[in-house]
Amino acid sequence: MLSTRTSLAEDFAAARAVIPNLADRASEVFARIREPRAASPLPGWTVGDVAVHLGLACSAYAAAAVGDFGVLDRISAENAAADGAAENPAAVAKNAADAENNATTPKPPAGLGFDALIAALPDAAVIDRVGELNALTLARSGPDAYRATPARIKAAAEAIVAATAGRDPAEPCRAPWFGEDVRLRLGTVAGLFLSETLLHTLDAARASHQKWPVPPGTARLIASLAFPEMMPRTADPERAAKLHAVVHLHLRGGVTIGVDVDGAKVQTVRDPGPGRADCHVSMDPVAFLLASTGRASRNRQIAAGRMIPYGRKPWLAPQIARLFGFP
Repeated sequence: MLSTRTSLAEDFAAARAVIPNLADRASEVFARIREPRAASPLPGWTVGDVAVHLGLACSAYAAAAVGDFGVLDRISAENAAADGAAENPAAVAKNAADAENNATTPKPPAGLGFDALIAALPDAAVIDRVGELNALTLARSGPDAYRATPARIKAAAEAIVAATAGRDPAEPCRAPWFGEDVRLRLGTVAGLFLSETLLHTLDAARASHQKWPVPPGTARLIASLAFPEMMPRTADPERAAKLHAVVHLHLRGGVTIGVDVDGAKVQTVRDPGPGRADCHVSMDPVAFLLASTGRASRNRQIAAGRMIPYGRKPWLAPQIARLFGFP
């Protein structure tokens, strides 16, 4: 089951070409939201929450590519000020109280700047750290903050495309929401921009009864650019400690991701060589993306033939699948 391989540089160039149209289509979905308080598919989040998060996330990845996070200070202040929340002491107090009463949500810091948000985050695993940031962001956002999302998605798309022109996809970029000293490859930043936009627009579309097809080509680009670097960062160390395996994940029509788990040490490689693997998995790229991010049933994808494990130890596939999270 061979894949048609493209180089990292080719996938990076393709992502830059896809981003503007994806951003335009996503902006249209969020512009049509009429019930921001409607429940989204994400537990505890409304459609408005999804919109606020995506507006900040797109801006954050664009800022990482640019190398300047100043725009995030403005967005953080605008979110808090939406519908007078920042100027209304009662609204600020309510947001802070709601956060304090929720055991999983820290109290928002007094400052409005993005640096204040980052400084308030715990030194924790990536998924926990991002979860805290999301909670802080939403606790500080006014009820009308979601209205700015369409414009923010478009502006961020323009910024990241302009900033990445002619650059090496392996170039490191700061991503402090994952850790104070974390650097992600520029290609990973572009892939995460695609992932956030595609998946959270899907969440909003499902909740607001809009159509949002997931293009296989874009799913392949996300797997190629974002997954190889992010998978080790999101591995569960307790589960990894009990596992020793080499698994090759073959995206149909695209990249192969080699996963080497040697106890707590988890490594991935893009398009590994022909060395022996314990297990192979042939995967439809859309099925892989949706199942790995909790937006589709993994068992249903397997039953439909969209994810097929094979090789000497095919039973390793579900163990590998349970090993990773995705923020």
